[in-house]
Amino acid sequence: MLYLKKHRLFIVLTLLIGCIDSAFVYLTYIQAKSRLHIEEQQLAINHLSAFEIAYKAAQENMLQISNLVANEPAYSRLFLEGKRAVASEGGGAGDVKSQLARDALNAAIETNWQQFSDKFQARQLQFHFGPGSTSFLRAHKPNKFGDNMDDVRYTIVDSNRYQKQTTGFETGRVYSGIRGVTPVFSMNEFGEQEHVGAVEAGTSFSAVFENLTPVLNVNAAVLLYEEHLRKNVWPDFLQSHLEASPAINGLVMEATTSEQINQLRVLATSHHHPNINNSEISVDVYNLDGHFYLYAKQPLRDYIGSTNSTIPDAGQIVIWQDTTQLYDTFNDNFRVNIYSALVAFLIVELLVFIAIRIVSRRLQNTIDKQTEDISSRALALDSSPDFIAITDITGEIEYANSKAIEITGYTSKELLGNNMSILSSNHTKSEVYEQLWLTILGGKEWRGELLNKHKDDTLYWAENVISPRLNDNGEVVNFIVAQHDVTTAHNHHEKVLHDALHDQLTGLINRREFERRMDRIFDAIRAEYSSTALFFLDLDYFKRVNDECGHQAGDQVLKDISNIIEGELRQRDTLARLGGDEFAVILNHCEIEQAMLVAEKICAAVKAYEFHWKSIVYTLGVSVGVTPFLTTDSNWKETVNRADKACYNAKEAGRSQVVLIK
Repeated sequence: MLYLKKHRLFIVLTLLIGCIDSAFVYLTYIQAKSRLHIEEQQLAINHLSAFEIAYKAAQENMLQISNLVANEPAYSRLFLEGKRAVASEGGGAGDVKSQLARDALNAAIETNWQQFSDKFQARQLQFHFGPGSTSFLRAHKPNKFGDNMDDVRYTIVDSNRYQKQTTGFETGRVYSGIRGVTPVFSMNEFGEQEHVGAVEAGTSFSAVFENLTPVLNVNAAVLLYEEHLRKNVWPDFLQSHLEASPAINGLVMEATTSEQINQLRVLATSHHHPNINNSEISVDVYNLDGHFYLYAKQPLRDYIGSTNSTIPDAGQIVIWQDTTQLYDTFNDNFRVNIYSALVAFLIVELLVFIAIRIVSRRLQNTIDKQTEDISSRALALDSSPDFIAITDITGEIEYANSKAIEITGYTSKELLGNNMSILSSNHTKSEVYEQLWLTILGGKEWRGELLNKHKDDTLYWAENVISPRLNDNGEVVNFIVAQHDVTTAHNHHEKVLHDALHDQLTGLINRREFERRMDRIFDAIRAEYSSTALFFLDLDYFKRVNDECGHQAGDQVLKDISNIIEGELRQRDTLARLGGDEFAVILNHCEIEQAMLVAEKICAAVKAYEFHWKSIVYTLGVSVGVTPFLTTDSNWKETVNRADKACYNAKEAGRSQVVLIK
């Protein structure tokens, strides 16, 4: 008792220091664990972002393949002959003539198909008749044809319906894959471009994984919901697929880099991170055979799901990585902290705080040095040289740096000895090259932008500085070429220009571009008269949809109506959204009688349109005011005022009417 009284202060200080020491150890543990979880989340974000980049690249590759095939005249002509043969033999798969046409197209495409398969890992190449999606030829399965896939192949249906390219993930009758679809047109016997159908190129997620996972040192898988597969895949193919890879928790394996996924999917999570930063990414950590695995997943939306948010997800994208080393490092660091605290506590309580400060400073110095090293490496990468080449006075390449090889896609052997014209895209005017050569042969530096071509024929904008090198006599002996890729800036400029002249919701031209075109058309009519008509259109009952269903539904209706109106117009006609539910149409070289027929067809098409919202069907109408362009008008605003008045009269006459004012 006397000892306790004598050393009471020391004991109190010892207990106080012990509590502080314990609290410090505990707080260090909590902070380290928080940092570990943040690192796990960042790993998940980085890996899934890399997957998204590779996924989009695969879509672009498939789109380029389909575009190449669709724009080959020999293929489109054979495809048109097949369409004619099938139509003459009653549709569907056709008969003898259809099979001959199919064999001819298959023989023509066979070599290119093999190249696409070998070089770009394409798994599917298929020709479909429109409208809808009726298979004419599967280059990958020539014996399967004639089936209609309108209810599963929405990329094909939309490409044929809107005659535009589509891309995305989609589950077909046999394969699920990444698709690129391009409409096919061919010159018919009347000398007109006729829409034949669409060509589709597809690849699997395995191709994406092959390019992605070795770089990131991770494993990945795509899982599809069993219900999604049952709605799309032929039953016999689905049955064989389920026998080979049974569903686990309602999800079926589509592609994977490791069968380890099946073990992880049935485990209970070690700990779970909710969706990160309000994203759709979720992270789990699993303990399997003494190893910790980061298991990141996000929803997979197929093509039709990306256009309609009410459709369920098609499946999940999963990426996992052995993070045992992270946890070993975490546990080792924690043990070091405990031992350090105990040693410091046993040596002298008063030095604990100082020791912690020293350790903290050393740790911070280590972190700062590592951060500085990482920053230096990043700066070195970011400051890597641009395309640099040296040529003789004829443009023959004598030297090219590694960046030039990277940018162009050519090897050093392919570049050296070749002329710089190997990079020419043939899109730059000859006058530009004439001025370029005149400048540099005169011993002066030339600066400018050129549209160049990669080895794979893709185009890129390059900012060029070409400097002549002179000898002691002032003669040009060679040229130093520096290029900087400015494709992104060019694309941004084009997008800004497009957005300034187009309605963001419907993609139609806006009021500003409409008025500019009215200026041009009015001047042309004054110079040389041609029959031209103007429509003003105002939707009827649209306010009800907006009020009862909300603006999102209203926006969808406006997009649908835009497509309906556009479908009744010729390619040379102009459709504009002036604002709200008001539209305008310019019909060039169109007599007023024909214009009235077009207006009536638009009125009927809109009236037949139905919008479904929460089991309620909404119908709309459109009031159309029609007027011709008159040479007696002093300016185009008089024409617009007549069309607007005619539209107003149509409203007053009971709506869903067409009124003409001459």
